[in-house]
Amino acid sequence: PETPSLSAEARVVLLAHLSKTIAKLRANALSYGDWIELGAARQVLGDYEGAAQAWSYAAALSPSTGVAYANLGYLYAHYLTDYAKAEANYLKGIANDPRAVNTYRNIFELYVYSYKQGTSAAEDILKKGIAKLPDALDLKILLARYYRDGGRTAEARTAYDAAIASATAQFVWRLGSEPRVALLSFSNFGSVKHPAAEKVRRAVALLHEREPAL
Repeated sequence: PETPSLSAEARVVLLAHLSKTIAKLRANALSYGDWIELGAARQVLGDYEGAAQAWSYAAALSPSTGVAYANLGYLYAHYLTDYAKAEANYLKGIANDPRAVNTYRNIFELYVYSYKQGTSAAEDILKKGIAKLPDALDLKILLARYYRDGGRTAEARTAYDAAIASATAQFVWRLGSEPRVALLSFSNFGSVKHPAAEKVRRAVALLHEREPAL
């Protein structure tokens, strides 16, 4: 199929790459990486069913890896418009590779914009990703923005404060020093019951939950 976004020159280059990849697969049909490459080339060329076939075969060849499933999830979410299959493949990709930040981000966007809206699915998948990847600042910011956009202001502020503290600690660690993080409040040891003080207490609790080393 023709792809309007591709220039004629780019299309020639991509078709040449596709031909080389097919030749490699004829020589070795069990090459997982070449099946991934074939699917990627087909997707760019607009052959979405062909991409799905290539990545499905790659997944069958190596069912314990995450890339093929993550690619299939994105394909079904954005091109073939089958959200149930998109979710199933994303979740399989995460199960196989629980440290794949992009897969958490992509399935979160699926839940926010296309599928299972009005449920806790988007929030739950980000929390799962943060639990597996406590250093993934972008997932923490996504969660804070999700709370903000949903009008959950207190939770958004707590999440932002915890994310900022975490990012600061990570920066200090990279400098080779041991961080000491403090969140300031006018309440001494919980002596004042005030929304601002409560926000800080929640942020501290969230930070300790996610990064107990701090």
